[in-house]
Amino acid sequence: MGRRYIGVEMGNHAYTHCAVRLKKVIDGTDQGGISKAQNWNGGGGFRFYELAPSLLKEDKFGNLVINKEYNADMLAAAMAKQEGFTYDNVLDLAFYLIISGIVGARLYYVLMEWDSFFMPHRSIWDNLADAVNIRGGGLAIYGGVLGAAIGVAVFCRIKHIKLPMLLDLVSLGFLIGQCLGRWGNFFNREAFGSATDSWLRMGLLYPTVGVVFYYHPTFLYESLWNIAGFILIACIYRKKKFNGQMALTYFAWYGFGRMFIEGLRTDSLYVGPFRISQVVGALCFIAGMGLMIAG
Repeated sequence: MGRRYIGVEMGNHAYTHCAVRLKKVIDGTDQGGISKAQNWNGGGGFRFYELAPSLLKEDKFGNLVINKEYNADMLAAAMAKQEGFTYDNVLDLAFYLIISGIVGARLYYVLMEWDSFFMPHRSIWDNLADAVNIRGGGLAIYGGVLGAAIGVAVFCRIKHIKLPMLLDLVSLGFLIGQCLGRWGNFFNREAFGSATDSWLRMGLLYPTVGVVFYYHPTFLYESLWNIAGFILIACIYRKKKFNGQMALTYFAWYGFGRMFIEGLRTDSLYVGPFRISQVVGALCFIAGMGLMIAG
């Protein structure tokens, strides 16, 4: 018929009726309406786009909240399209990231606390059992990021994908994951800072003495810092000048914040007089900024 139309449909009938009818028109099996009037025998084509659901919706109390239909899959799919490769690759990547991230986080912690896991008076099997027992606690984020980066590198080698490009994509996921993960510290009553009387403080009740002590909520500081980093990288992503720039921005941003926040914590891992996470944070910031300036 030589015509082009744009149709907008709401609801499930866009799938159950409209798309089905259009397919019949194209293959020539539709014998109703304008197809019959024009003696249409098939041909042509159509493009079917799905608009994203509304970002905000009202809850049962009438308050605007983030729509629960939005999730990490949507972000990953959108960023994959931005970088020019299929979402299936992102789903495959998740397997590598999860395994390598957990192994890296645990290995880093065990190496930093070696004397606590490998005691000379115990058998090697008992020591190894404790080292791999992550249910007992002990996962370090820097080790997780390093392990995940190695997993990404292996994945890129297998799939023949550019490593810097993929590191840009996963940097957004790292920030969101770290932001949410820090709230696990809150629920576990761990990873808080030194005592403070600041207005922005968290109180912990110690039932044995019936007293509430107040500390710096370092989990909150880092969570908010990661959210700010996510917003920054998401806003400048399309304007990046080279592959790997967003990953370097992530390392510099997170390292700078962690360098200061770590100084407030009471459970830091040390090598000599130095807090490991502060040193690593400073190195990440310096390296990230240096490589970005070098271009």
